[in-house]
Amino acid sequence: MLPFGPHLIAVDETNLLKVWDIKAEEVSSELNFNAASFEISALIHPVTYINKILLGSVQGSMQLWNLKTAKQVYTFDGWKSPITILEQAPAIDVVAVGLASGEIILHNLKFDESIVKFNQEWGPITALCFRTDGAPIMITGSTQGHLAIWDLEKKALLQQHRNAHRGAVTGLKSISSEPLIVTSSVDNSLRVILDF
Repeated sequence: MLPFGPHLIAVDETNLLKVWDIKAEEVSSELNFNAASFEISALIHPVTYINKILLGSVQGSMQLWNLKTAKQVYTFDGWKSPITILEQAPAIDVVAVGLASGEIILHNLKFDESIVKFNQEWGPITALCFRTDGAPIMITGSTQGHLAIWDLEKKALLQQHRNAHRGAVTGLKSISSEPLIVTSSVDNSLRVILDF
């Protein structure tokens, strides 16, 4: 699900994307996708892209859609690995794409170009966020409960937090303008990461 202005976007198990009008409490539009060619696995609203959402797929490709016109704007070929998460980067036009292969790609949507690639050795990317206090830091989570902290300027791994959780990391949120990250996991716990 994705909050989108006065709407809520949801994708159901049949690969049907529904746009709910929150005030009217009803579905305002639907888009049906063929799961064999494009099974939706992640979605975000890229900052400054009015009326548009970016969809990631199990097939590894992405599609940009205008929800107001219900038309596809662009298709990104992708990386031939299932997309597990999409996250807006601090830079406009740039999104972070987490893959089941363990790769993280910072991709410029405007020019359809990958800027930098990272590789997390612990398998699929299960969560991803950026610090919001001005530090060029990206954090990723794994199925094993480990966290990787990446320096975006040096394009290198800065730190690892092994066993931050006893199960897969399911969520990462940066506290606004603070050097704090809150993590969640299938182990039914929340953690606050301070020392990075």
